[in-house]
Amino acid sequence: LEELRSTGAQVFHDIPADGFNIDHVVIHPTGIYVIETKSLGKIPEKNTKLIFDGKTLKINGKPLDRNPVAQVKACSVFIKELLAKNTGKTTTVKPVALFPGWWVTCVNEGNRGDAWVLNPKAFLKWICNPPIFHWA
Repeated sequence: LEELRSTGAQVFHDIPADGFNIDHVVIHPTGIYVIETKSLGKIPEKNTKLIFDGKTLKINGKPLDRNPVAQVKACSVFIKELLAKNTGKTTTVKPVALFPGWWVTCVNEGNRGDAWVLNPKAFLKWICNPPIFHWA
Protein backbone atom coordinates (compact mmCIF):
# COMPACT_ATOMS: atom_id res chain seq x y z
CA LEU A 1 0.00 0.00 0.00
CA GLU A 2 2.93 2.32 0.61
CA GLU A 3 3.57 2.62 -3.14
CA LEU A 4 0.18 4.37 -3.42
CA ARG A 5 1.79 7.46 -1.89
CA SER A 6 3.38 8.13 -5.31
CA THR A 7 -0.16 8.41 -6.76
CA GLY A 8 -1.19 11.08 -4.23
CA ALA A 9 -2.54 8.78 -1.54
CA GLN A 10 -2.31 9.13 2.20
CA VAL A 11 -1.94 5.73 3.86
CA PHE A 12 -2.68 5.03 7.53
CA HIS A 13 -1.99 1.71 9.28
CA ASP A 14 -3.31 0.04 12.44
CA ILE A 15 -5.86 2.64 13.46
CA PRO A 16 -7.13 2.02 17.00
CA ALA A 17 -10.88 2.19 17.49
CA ASP A 18 -13.26 1.34 20.33
CA GLY A 19 -12.27 -2.26 21.15
CA PHE A 20 -10.87 -3.09 17.71
CA ASN A 21 -8.39 -1.82 15.18
CA ILE A 22 -8.62 -1.02 11.49
CA ASP A 23 -5.84 -2.49 9.40
CA HIS A 24 -5.51 0.34 6.87
CA VAL A 25 -7.22 3.48 5.58
CA VAL A 26 -6.20 4.89 2.22
CA ILE A 27 -7.25 8.38 1.19
CA HIS A 28 -6.70 8.56 -2.55
CA PRO A 29 -7.82 10.98 -5.28
CA THR A 30 -10.31 8.25 -6.35
CA GLY A 31 -11.84 7.83 -2.89
CA ILE A 32 -11.49 6.70 0.70
CA TYR A 33 -10.82 3.01 1.25
CA VAL A 34 -10.92 1.00 4.48
CA ILE A 35 -8.85 -2.15 4.10
CA GLU A 36 -8.86 -5.39 6.03
CA THR A 37 -5.95 -7.67 5.17
CA LYS A 38 -6.41 -11.40 5.70
CA SER A 39 -3.61 -13.93 5.48
CA LEU A 40 -4.91 -17.41 4.80
CA GLY A 41 -2.69 -20.44 4.59
CA LYS A 42 -3.40 -22.15 1.32
CA ILE A 43 -4.91 -25.58 1.50
CA PRO A 44 -2.37 -27.98 0.00
CA GLU A 45 -4.71 -29.05 -2.78
CA LYS A 46 -4.48 -28.22 -6.44
CA ASN A 47 -6.96 -25.65 -7.72
CA THR A 48 -7.87 -24.19 -4.33
CA LYS A 49 -10.25 -21.31 -5.05
CA LEU A 50 -11.30 -18.26 -3.07
CA ILE A 51 -14.72 -17.28 -4.41
CA PHE A 52 -16.66 -14.10 -3.65
CA ASP A 53 -20.31 -13.72 -4.68
CA GLY A 54 -20.83 -10.19 -3.41
CA LYS A 55 -21.75 -11.27 0.12
CA THR A 56 -20.01 -14.50 1.05
CA LEU A 57 -16.43 -15.70 0.71
CA LYS A 58 -15.83 -19.40 0.22
CA ILE A 59 -12.79 -21.59 -0.16
CA ASN A 60 -13.58 -24.54 -2.40
CA GLY A 61 -17.28 -24.05 -1.72
CA LYS A 62 -17.03 -23.75 2.07
CA PRO A 63 -17.67 -20.40 3.81
CA LEU A 64 -14.82 -18.94 5.84
CA ASP A 65 -15.12 -19.30 9.63
CA ARG A 66 -15.18 -15.51 10.03
CA ASN A 67 -16.68 -13.07 7.58
CA PRO A 68 -14.02 -10.49 6.62
CA VAL A 69 -16.49 -8.72 4.34
CA ALA A 70 -18.84 -8.00 7.26
CA GLN A 71 -15.83 -6.94 9.34
CA VAL A 72 -14.50 -4.46 6.77
CA LYS A 73 -18.00 -3.10 6.16
CA ALA A 74 -18.36 -2.39 9.88
CA CYS A 75 -14.95 -0.70 9.91
CA SER A 76 -16.01 1.42 6.93
CA VAL A 77 -19.14 2.57 8.74
CA PHE A 78 -17.00 3.50 11.75
CA ILE A 79 -14.62 5.60 9.57
CA LYS A 80 -17.54 7.19 7.70
CA GLU A 81 -19.19 8.21 10.99
CA LEU A 82 -15.88 9.42 12.44
CA LEU A 83 -15.26 11.61 9.40
CA ALA A 84 -18.82 12.99 9.52
CA LYS A 85 -18.51 13.77 13.24
CA ASN A 86 -15.16 15.53 12.82
CA THR A 87 -15.72 17.32 9.51
CA GLY A 88 -19.49 17.76 9.33
CA LYS A 89 -19.39 16.19 5.87
CA THR A 90 -20.78 12.89 4.64
CA THR A 91 -18.46 10.92 2.41
CA THR A 92 -18.36 7.54 0.71
CA VAL A 93 -15.99 5.00 2.21
CA LYS A 94 -15.25 1.84 0.23
CA PRO A 95 -14.68 -1.39 2.20
CA VAL A 96 -11.95 -3.63 0.78
CA ALA A 97 -10.79 -7.06 1.96
CA LEU A 98 -7.35 -8.03 0.65
CA PHE A 99 -6.01 -11.58 0.50
CA PRO A 100 -2.26 -11.66 -0.19
CA GLY A 101 -1.18 -14.63 -2.28
CA TRP A 102 -4.70 -15.54 -3.38
CA TRP A 103 -6.47 -15.19 -6.68
CA VAL A 104 -10.04 -14.11 -5.93
CA THR A 105 -12.71 -15.38 -8.30
CA CYS A 106 -15.89 -13.30 -8.39
CA VAL A 107 -19.23 -14.85 -9.28
CA ASN A 108 -22.71 -13.34 -9.54
CA GLU A 109 -22.39 -9.77 -8.23
CA GLY A 110 -18.87 -10.30 -6.86
CA ASN A 111 -17.03 -6.98 -6.65
CA ARG A 112 -19.95 -5.02 -8.12
CA GLY A 113 -21.49 -4.49 -4.67
CA ASP A 114 -20.55 -2.31 -1.77
CA ALA A 115 -17.30 -4.16 -0.93
CA TRP A 116 -14.32 -5.33 -2.93
CA VAL A 117 -12.47 -8.58 -2.26
CA LEU A 118 -9.14 -8.61 -4.06
CA ASN A 119 -5.52 -9.62 -4.15
CA PRO A 120 -3.31 -6.64 -3.11
CA LYS A 121 -1.79 -6.42 -6.60
CA ALA A 122 -5.27 -6.13 -8.12
CA PHE A 123 -6.20 -3.46 -5.58
CA LEU A 124 -3.24 -1.32 -6.62
CA LYS A 125 -4.61 -1.37 -10.17
CA TRP A 126 -8.27 -0.89 -9.18
CA ILE A 127 -7.64 2.07 -6.90
CA CYS A 128 -5.94 4.04 -9.68
CA ASN A 129 -8.62 3.13 -12.22
CA PRO A 130 -11.73 2.06 -10.29
CA PRO A 131 -14.36 0.11 -12.20
CA ILE A 132 -17.65 1.92 -12.67
CA PHE A 133 -19.91 0.25 -10.11
CA HIS A 134 -22.24 1.87 -7.62
CA TRP A 135 -20.79 2.60 -4.21
CA ALA A 136 -23.00 2.33 -1.16
